[in-house]
Amino acid sequence: MDKVQGWKDALTEAAGFSGWDSNVIRSENTLVEEIVKDILKKLDLYSNSYDPGIIGIEKHIERIRFMMHFESTDIRIIGICGMGGIGKTTISEQIYHTFAMQFVSRSLVLDTQKKIERDGIDTVREKYMSELLNPSLLYYNERLKRMRILIILDDVTDSVQVKQLLGRRDSFGQGSRIILTSRDKQVLKNAGADDIYEVKELNELDSLKLFSLHAFKQN
Repeated sequence: MDKVQGWKDALTEAAGFSGWDSNVIRSENTLVEEIVKDILKKLDLYSNSYDPGIIGIEKHIERIRFMMHFESTDIRIIGICGMGGIGKTTISEQIYHTFAMQFVSRSLVLDTQKKIERDGIDTVREKYMSELLNPSLLYYNERLKRMRILIILDDVTDSVQVKQLLGRRDSFGQGSRIILTSRDKQVLKNAGADDIYEVKELNELDSLKLFSLHAFKQN
């Protein structure tokens, strides 16, 4: 039943978004194809719903939600920092699936640094930009500036590379949010983060919950 409602919500949301302009997308077939792709993306998000079973995840999500200031039309950058293996990637994935539907378009890039080293920074940028909006469409940049988007770059290590990946902050529409994760807090500061959330080690209660979950398969 929840999945059916999700389909309804996705279709309703797609119908309500502005930006599908037949004067901009000249071919009617192309216009229909882009709308269908957008709806399929939204339906896919419903099949990857928020997982409250991850120990302590609710606290992380709520604190980051506060930093995102959804009521603001500013374009905000939020940093998430913490030691390796502490759960930054898991948190970023949960943020994506929890808040993605509040944005016109979205992109999640995991293992950003590894992909830059393997494929090159231009390829990584082109890939995530193509997920936000088909770059073959006319007036691509102008349309992007009107869109409220969510971008998550997981595991960044160089603030200069971050700026190369993102370009100018005002390239995106009002209310857009950019999430960066890194082990290095200074990288996030240098990249222009408006707020930084530090992921701490599990407290005693959450550690006990995690132990019980794995040792006894119970909460």
